Amino acid sequence: YTKALLAGEFDLAIMPPHVAVWLASRDDWELEAKYEVRLSALLVARDTPPLADPGALRGRRIALGDPNSIVSLVARETLNRLGLAPERDFSLVLTASHGASMQALANGSVDYAIVANTVYVQFRAKYPSLQAVPFGPDVPHLMTGARRSLPEALRTRFRAALLSFHETEEGHRFFADTGYRRFVPITEADFSEMAPFLPALDRRYASSPEPSR
Repeated sequence: YTKALLAGEFDLAIMPPHVAVWLASRDDWELEAKYEVRLSALLVARDTPPLADPGALRGRRIALGDPNSIVSLVARETLNRLGLAPERDFSLVLTASHGASMQALANGSVDYAIVANTVYVQFRAKYPSLQAVPFGPDVPHLMTGARRSLPEALRTRFRAALLSFHETEEGHRFFADTGYRRFVPITEADFSEMAPFLPALDRRYASSPEPSR
C-alpha cells in the first residue's frame, strides 16, 4: 500500500500515521484529518488479564500483525525495553492483520495477541472472554490525506467533509460502530510524535518510485 501511495496510484487515502506524516514531509501529500481516538497497542489474552512483564511472556506464542504497522512498531519497542527478543525469548506469530491476530487468539492458536485498541473493542463484543492491558505508549490514529496535485478547492472541500462527517446520519452510524469518535484536525504535535518512525521508512522505501506528477 505504501509503495502504491508513493507511485501515485491514489489521489485520496487513509493511512497509518507514520506513513501519512512521512509522505507529507516529502511534500507529495497534504494531510486533512485524523480519527480523534488515540491508537494504542494492547496485549490481549484469553479469560484473565495478561501481565506485560518478561516472566509472563517468555516461552509464549505471541501474534502480531503487519510488522510495518505503527502498532507493531510500538509493540516491538516495548518488547525490546522488556529485554525480550523474538525466537530467543518467545515465538512471534506474524499474521495478515490485527483481526487475524485476534482470531488466532480466540481460536487458541497463540497465547497472546498484540493489536490496536480499536480492533480489540470491536472483537470483544463477539469474544467477551478476551482481556487486555496497554502495551506501550499511544499515538495518533489513522490520517486522511490528499495529493497536493489535486486542485486546492477540492482538497479544501474534502477536508471540510471529513471534519463534519460525524454530524451526518451516516457518520453518526459509522463512528458508533467503529469507536473512532470523529475526524479532527492534524496538529504539529502529531508530526513530532511520528518523527522517530520516519528514518525507518526512509530506509525501507529508499528505492521506491517517485510519485507521478
